[in-house]
Amino acid sequence: MLKKICAVLLSCATVLVVTSGCSKENGNETSVNVLADSTVSADCIGTKEQADVSTSENDEDILAEGTSKNSFADQEPETDENARSQSERMTDNDVSAVENPSAAKTEKMTKAVNAPEAKDTFTVTFKNYNGTVLKTETVEKGKSAVAPEPPQRDGYIFAKWDTDYENVRVDIVVTAVYQKITEPTLIVKNAEGKPGDKVSVAVSVMNNPGLLGLMLNVVYDDSVLKLTKVESGSTMDGYTFTSAKNLKSGCNALWNINDVPSKLSDGEVMILHFEIPKKAKSGAYTVHLSSYDGAFDEEYNPVAFDIIDGAVIIK
Repeated sequence: MLKKICAVLLSCATVLVVTSGCSKENGNETSVNVLADSTVSADCIGTKEQADVSTSENDEDILAEGTSKNSFADQEPETDENARSQSERMTDNDVSAVENPSAAKTEKMTKAVNAPEAKDTFTVTFKNYNGTVLKTETVEKGKSAVAPEPPQRDGYIFAKWDTDYENVRVDIVVTAVYQKITEPTLIVKNAEGKPGDKVSVAVSVMNNPGLLGLMLNVVYDDSVLKLTKVESGSTMDGYTFTSAKNLKSGCNALWNINDVPSKLSDGEVMILHFEIPKKAKSGAYTVHLSSYDGAFDEEYNPVAFDIIDGAVIIK
């Protein structure tokens, strides 16, 4: 109420001393609620209805002003439960960003700088079964590596590479896997040389079944290699050997004996001697054998051989 009177006092020009109660103006009784000895203007005291309207309007103005100035005070205080819920939603990074925005920005920049770069090339390492590195190759993303010629292993046959090296997208190690030979097998071993060299390719037998007769057909790339001699191996000592007369691709070598040796052994059956022309291009040139059912045991039953091809590798 005091605020209402103050609003009235500030708008009046003529001052009048009244006491708490009523005053008269122009014969009309006006009710004014003021403190004793309060000062008001006679001009601003009108009828009761005017005073009520005036004070009501001032009440609304004061209420509006008070609301705008004290809006934070008038809000309901946040409960502990709401505060705790909001706190739980804030992560450590949120808290850090609020407490130290510069540090948070620096951290983001550091993460961006230290982010690993996307690689465009990858390393493919080929290893032998014993861990020996055979080849290391750098491959573009999504491309395939080129496997080396798998080394031959006595008593075993190369089975596969243990890892796919096509569509390379990571650094990988590829290892040769071998399978133990358990069946009668003829193995053509690899030989290496340079243009102009002479090389010898050995053919050996594993799990010798005992033979009365053997005929082998030799196939190779005679546009690159020149076969100069076919020689019988030590395992075939005692056999009658007939070498091919025409030393071209597809030629035959023949062995026969009257009685199967009492002691069978594994080892060299044949040695092929090649010349590498001086103009030969580098690469691996396959030497292939087939028996064409030309192997017989002591009871004249056909013997089936597993055959592992070899190659002349020109550096």
